This record gives sequence, C-alpha cells and structure tokens, in this order.
Amino acid sequence: MNPFRVLDHVKHDYRKYVESFSLIRSEDVRALVREAIERDELLWREPYVQVNKNFKPAGNLANLIPSVLHPDCRKVFYRNESDPNSALIDLHQHQHQSILAAAAGKNYLVSTGTSSGKSFCFFIPIVDQCLRLRGTKGIKAIVVYPMNALANSQYWNMAARLHGTGIRIGKYTGQTERTDSEAAATYRKIHGRDEPFDSEVLSREEMMANPPDILITNYKMLEYMLVRPKDRAMLNPDYAEALQFIVLDEAHTYEGRRGADVAMLIRRVKRRMKAKGRVRCVATSATLVKTADEDHEFREVSTFFQQLFGESVDRDAYIKEEEEPLPAIEHLMPDSAGNLDELIKGFDPSHDSKWAVADLYFGAPVSGDRRNPESLRHMIRRSEAYHAVYEALRVRPKQPSELAAELSESLGKPVEVVRPFVDAFLRLGLIADSNGRQVVPIRLHNFFQSGSKAYRCARCN
Repeated sequence: MNPFRVLDHVKHDYRKYVESFSLIRSEDVRALVREAIERDELLWREPYVQVNKNFKPAGNLANLIPSVLHPDCRKVFYRNESDPNSALIDLHQHQHQSILAAAAGKNYLVSTGTSSGKSFCFFIPIVDQCLRLRGTKGIKAIVVYPMNALANSQYWNMAARLHGTGIRIGKYTGQTERTDSEAAATYRKIHGRDEPFDSEVLSREEMMANPPDILITNYKMLEYMLVRPKDRAMLNPDYAEALQFIVLDEAHTYEGRRGADVAMLIRRVKRRMKAKGRVRCVATSATLVKTADEDHEFREVSTFFQQLFGESVDRDAYIKEEEEPLPAIEHLMPDSAGNLDELIKGFDPSHDSKWAVADLYFGAPVSGDRRNPESLRHMIRRSEAYHAVYEALRVRPKQPSELAAELSESLGKPVEVVRPFVDAFLRLGLIADSNGRQVVPIRLHNFFQSGSKAYRCARCN
C-alpha cells in the first residue's frame, strides 16, 4: 500500500465534503481559503512520518516449533496478514525473550517502543497454551486494553489468524451486542459479510453461555464481569484452572487513581479465579523508566509491577527492546537532486519507473541484478539519507519539512537539495518484497480539522 496516495485520496474526499457545505460568496475570501487548503494550513497539516526501529532479530518462529511452541502455531503466526500460506514471522529479540519467559511460567514486563510487535509478545504464548488446552472449558487468557480502538484492532487481527484452529476469541466491550441476532446484524453491517470467522464469539449471550478461550476487554467491563450476576458466568470459578494469563497492555496508562482501581480489580479477579501465584501476569508498555542506572530502573519497574498485579517479576523477565546497529554508510547523498521532485510526484512502488528514483537517490544507476527489493533494502540501509532520517526520528515522528531542515543542518546541504532526498527515501521504503514486507517500514500520521466559518469585512475593499 502507498500511504501517500491513500492520504491524497482521503484529503480529496474530505475537502470535497467540507466544501459541499462551506459556500463562500466573496471571490477574494474564497481564493484565500483555497490557498490555505493548498498550503496544508486549514483542513489538515503536513503528515508526521515514523520509521520503525531496526530491532535486534532473533530468527524465525519455526526455530521454536516444536521445542517450545505447539506445532499448530504455524497456522496462526504467518507473516502476511492477508495470506495464511505465507512464511512464518521473524521474531525480534524481545519477542523471543517473552516467549521463553512465558514457557518458563514467569511473569514478565515488556517495555518497548511503538510498532515493536508487543502484541506478539503475549499472543504467541497465549495461543500456544490455548492449543495445548484445546477443548478445555473456560477462559485461558484475559487481555485488558485501555481503549476500545486498541481492543478492536487486535481482536480483528487475531480472529482472522485463529480461523480454523479450534480456538475461540471474544471481545467484551461496551460495543459488544447482547444477543446473537443483534451481534450478527452488526457484524454484517460493519464487515459486509454474513459469516464471521469460526474463531469469533460475537455476543454477550454466547460468551456467558460458553466463554471464549481468549477474552479481550477493558478494565471497566472486567469490573462488570465481577459485579453483574449474569456477567459473572464468564469468570466461573469451576473452570478457574483453565486461566493461564492476565495481560495489561499499555500498562503505563494505569497511574494514580486509575492505577489503584485497576490494581484492586486485578486482585479481585485473581481471588475469584484462584490465580494468585499461578497465572502468568504480563504487562506491556512504552518506556516506563529510563535511566543510566539499570539497578535503579529495575527497582522502579518491579515496584510498579508488584503494585499493579500483586506479583513479582524477575530481573531477567524485564524485557526491553534491543536495536540492531546500522551498517556503515556506503552511499553518500549527492550534491544535486536533479529532477527527483518530478519523479516523486508520479511515484508508484509497483511500477518499474521507481528505479529512476533509486538511480538519483544513490547518485548512480542501480545495476540490473540489484533491481529487486532485497538488494534495495541492503543499499538503503547503507545510505547517508537513511542514517540521518533514522537518527532524527528516534525520539518522535516528525513532518518531512522538519526532517529536511534538521538534515540540512546536520549534513551541511541546502534544504532545497535535502528535501527531495527525504521524500525519495520515504517512497522507496514503500517497495514491498515477495512476502509483502516494506523495504523500510514507514507510517504516516495525519491530523484533520473541520473547516471554520469564513468572514469578510463589510467595510474593506
């Protein structure tokens, strides 16, 4: 997918919608508004760019099958979300460590940045246990998200992956319909198809009668499961032994009063399900504490974990991200951008014309035997522009214009030269290999706002 092209389509449709009810009679005001929109100053701002970090690799998931993971994990954790027959995922080091910690029966805390694959740190061990307990009645894992948007995203992804495995997953939030018929109607409306995946438990009615193996929820709904008589059927103490995991995603959001409420809630769930000291407690988060003193850092996070779960976490189960060092620079940024601007306007990552952009980006023609995504990935990682962009985005996402200004200063080149190379890098990174992976994983974040009323002074000429 080309996110820049998608964004252009969204902007076009949104502008058309806003202009349909913003009728400006004054020609000069109408012209000023049009110019403000074109300059990205009125309906939206320039997008923010994010480049995924190069996390330390730990080999393919297949290396853990069947020594650590159930063989049927092969059916779930494939690389291309839309192709169950694609190769198995490659693991980051923090994902590998999480799987081993869970296999050892340990509580663990994963503290890594955005887009680091934190969800696989707990879903892989959860699915492994569900496969081993297949056919056993009762919830095997409770995964608590702070926001419904996160819960929805992970639910849809896992429901598709679990299709045909015999594992059932349910999402219990305020959006979950009460009856089977209501849930089926809502499902058809949202997804445009009649039949859900065989892994999906759609209604509260069905969850209460036969709880799913994996329950995705939020802390407010988990509270209702303890206090409302009908809902308590999902947390049936008769099937307490089935429960293997309690997960709190984005644990850094549970601070202050909310943190105290959630901590008490977890203790009540554990008491009802006889889970103290038995169930694996897992927390994931962005960086909780970051200091040069690793002993002090661990004391802080382990105290937080203890307060949240009422359980301890071992030093080796405090799992942080590890970045793979960038390779040495082999391709310096040329002093001239040539006609990069023109080529970028019509850039299509699936068309052969993309190699004309690559030729200018590297300052020399890319030989025929290297005109493939794998070689391009190797070359881009050794380019001066990539090193500079990667370093500039380590702290937070930035707008391309902001990136160009920073790189202009650090590389000692004019902004008008640097900006086309930044744009070219962002486009080349979209090229996908045979497994659907981008050469450089790039994300765009854009913020939209409503068009405000326009006024013209009656006394002005």
